[in-house]
Amino acid sequence: MDIPVRATLINKKSGLALDIKECDMSDGGWVIQWTPHGRTNQIFRLEPADGGYKFIAEHSGKVLAVANASTDPGARVVQFEQGRRPVGPPLATPGGAVLALSLSGDALSVAGKHLPFQRYDLSAAGAASTVCERVGHGLGREEWATYFPDFPYQPACGAEDR
Repeated sequence: MDIPVRATLINKKSGLALDIKECDMSDGGWVIQWTPHGRTNQIFRLEPADGGYKFIAEHSGKVLAVANASTDPGARVVQFEQGRRPVGPPLATPGGAVLALSLSGDALSVAGKHLPFQRYDLSAAGAASTVCERVGHGLGREEWATYFPDFPYQPACGAEDR
C-alpha cells in the first residue's frame, strides 16, 4: 500500500473527515471530525519524518501533534508550527503503511506494523485535561470563555478553577 502525499482522512464508520476546527491558523488549533467539504483544512500532506511520517495541515502548514507529549489513551491532537516548541511530538505513524486509521466519536485511532495502537482524544474534555496538565491549574470562567467559547464552562482540574 502506497502512502499518498496529500490526503483527506475519512472515518469509514461515520463518513466524517479529519478537520482543523473552523480553519484555525493558530498553534493549538483543534483536530475534530466534520462533514467532508474538500477545503484545505481537511487536506493533510504526509512527509517522511524520523522513520515514520508527519501529517501537515495544508491550510496552515502546521504539523499534527499530541498535546503535552502525552502517551495517555485519549490524548488530544492539535496542530502546531514546525520548529517552535511543540505541545507534543508529531503524530506518530509507522515507517511503512498505516494499517488502520479510524475516526470514531471524538477519537482518532492509528495503528501500523511498527506502531502499536494509539488513540488520540479530540473532545473538549480532553482539551480541558491537557490545560490542567500543562499549566498546573484549570481555567477560570473568563479564560475558559476566551479559549473555549463554543463550550459551557467546566472546571478542568476538579473544583472551581482560579
